[in-house]
Amino acid sequence: MSASPIELERRARFEFMRLRAGKHPCSDDGMCAIEAYHWLMAEPHTDDYASKVIGAFMCAWNDGLQNDEARDILKPLVIALVEANRSLDVSDEADLARGLMVADWYCRHWTPTWLDLGGLANHATALRTFRPLLSWDDVAAIEPLLSAARSAAGRGPWSVARSAAGSAAWSAAGFAARSAAWFAAGSAARSAARSAAWSAARSPAGRGPWSAAESAAESAAEEAAWEAACDALAPTVAALQTSAADLVMRLVAVRGAP
Repeated sequence: MSASPIELERRARFEFMRLRAGKHPCSDDGMCAIEAYHWLMAEPHTDDYASKVIGAFMCAWNDGLQNDEARDILKPLVIALVEANRSLDVSDEADLARGLMVADWYCRHWTPTWLDLGGLANHATALRTFRPLLSWDDVAAIEPLLSAARSAAGRGPWSVARSAAGSAAWSAAGFAARSAAWFAAGSAARSAARSAAWSAARSPAGRGPWSAAESAAESAAEEAAWEAACDALAPTVAALQTSAADLVMRLVAVRGAP
């Protein structure tokens, strides 16, 4: 089915709009990525999305970005959601699969990337080569490796990259440890997406790799030193943003069991 004239007109306007942080009472007050999706579809204003996992990931990433200009990175993904609207699988089975995909990316890609940068290559390799996370038992099983990486990051000399690596392992380990309880409560998929987005998608997007690293840098070094460190991390930040965007597209393509 082709787009309506209203949808086409709004898509043209969307190119020049800025996405905003947070939830908004109406579109006139601003729109986050998911609210913009509904606006483009000429649907009622809301930040809920048919796939709870994709919605949680996109909203958390949107809110964690440094400023409105930085949120432009999400605009192609919003358009992709519009394009996929009528073919998106919104079944519980599909969303559970999406939650595990997010967990796998979080634990076996994002966290090892920061560990490598922090000089913890052995721990990065152990996580990266761990079996794919295809069940919540797999997520729980990777937790000892994440905890070991967290401990190792805390023992070495301080650096922005090492602080980011430790924070990555810390948050991922906490996520893995809670996964079974989340699954029992029926909200594992959404929790996986939200946890990963606030750390995995948020951190590559902001001023530095992770808020804990930022705080440490501001207390241990001058602002100039912090800015230099962030410049050094910029290629990693950009690569992880691209990877997160690719993850969203793979989440959109998921189909549940027939």
